[in-house]
Amino acid sequence: ELAALGAAASWALGLLPLQLLRHRYGALPLATLRCLLGGLLLFFIALALGRVGQLSHAPPLSILILILGTFLGVGLGVSIYTWALATIETGRAYALVSVGNAIPALLAGVFLLGEKVSGLDLLGILGVLGGTYLIALPRGSHPLDFSQFAKQRRELALILIVILLWGIQAPLTKLGMQGVDIVNANFVRILGTVPLTGVMVLCWERHLKPHRVSPRYLGLAFLSAAVGYGSGGMLWLVSIQSIGSGMATVLSSTSPLLMIPLAAIFLKEKPTPRLWVGTALAVAGMALVFLG
Repeated sequence: ELAALGAAASWALGLLPLQLLRHRYGALPLATLRCLLGGLLLFFIALALGRVGQLSHAPPLSILILILGTFLGVGLGVSIYTWALATIETGRAYALVSVGNAIPALLAGVFLLGEKVSGLDLLGILGVLGGTYLIALPRGSHPLDFSQFAKQRRELALILIVILLWGIQAPLTKLGMQGVDIVNANFVRILGTVPLTGVMVLCWERHLKPHRVSPRYLGLAFLSAAVGYGSGGMLWLVSIQSIGSGMATVLSSTSPLLMIPLAAIFLKEKPTPRLWVGTALAVAGMALVFLG
């Protein structure tokens, strides 16, 4: 459980600079750059620990599944999330994705896996759904004015796609870790995503600006990748291995509690009381599910 909470904090810190970096590089090139920098760092860590040689014994299918899951969640998911930041605040966008990502895990446990539902579970699920609704409401809109959602249908559609991609990533990663140790799994999945997103960049991004790769922004991208994919990725893999992808997803969805104040401090965003209440309600709901 502590590993999942640690991953949540690392992800919040790692994704915070995206609002600044997206203006410099663009969403897809930025995702590729972060995977390259983070993957190389993780490779040298695995090399220093003497783990790289163990990859020869890893099942090829597991490696492919790891890369596929990370390509969907990190390569595509983070790119689409970055696009959404053009018109939606970082704190609100991240709260929506993180909390929304827990809903499929909760509902799948009840309806697909046949897990028993206690009174606390039911109350917790209602809390998560209610909190997500409050977070999704546009700034200044009436809680019962559903027409407001139509004004941000593009942004909310992007968020829903990210939720879907991140939701797919967790079980694929759990499946791909069979026969692969955590250190190798983390660097292989991140570095293996680079050729896939790199091809997409070459095909679609025809106006790249190499002069924008300044040392300052490159360092910020490296720090973002090191925290998000280094500490965040390792802790997430540990939590998936120990408590399962579903519970790890639910616990890691508490990260908006850190992201919202960070966005207010460093990005000068002004979170509304509704955003705070919605996030707190959703996290409280997840806590009830955990207790139940």
